[in-house]
Amino acid sequence: MLHHLDGFVGDSKKILDAWDAYSDEHTGLDGWPYDDHAYGLRKSQRDADTVAAFETVRVGARHLLATAEIQLAHLPAHAVRSHWGWQLGVLRDALDRLDALHGEWVQTRESLPAAARPGTPAFDDVLA
Repeated sequence: MLHHLDGFVGDSKKILDAWDAYSDEHTGLDGWPYDDHAYGLRKSQRDADTVAAFETVRVGARHLLATAEIQLAHLPAHAVRSHWGWQLGVLRDALDRLDALHGEWVQTRESLPAAARPGTPAFDDVLA
């Protein structure tokens, strides 16, 4: 699982670096995009790439988080940074939210008509 986590961290850094480069090139000094539509499409691609990269870690994410929480509790106080516990809580909340969103997506997808497949407006609108 740590190997997958390491891969995800590396992949997500590359995704974020590519996004930062794109954003810098396609926005004005005020931070507003030159082309809202193209910028939105690229942002959606960034998010999809991040989700795909996370799938390698998703199955073991709760186990990794629980392990980190246990290890944090056993570290000597002088070695612990005060924000680490808070960061683990943020990660736990994020996993809870991802699980809830996934559940909503599965339920919504099951309620779609049989003809609603990826690439059709009925599917893509709901997915968006």
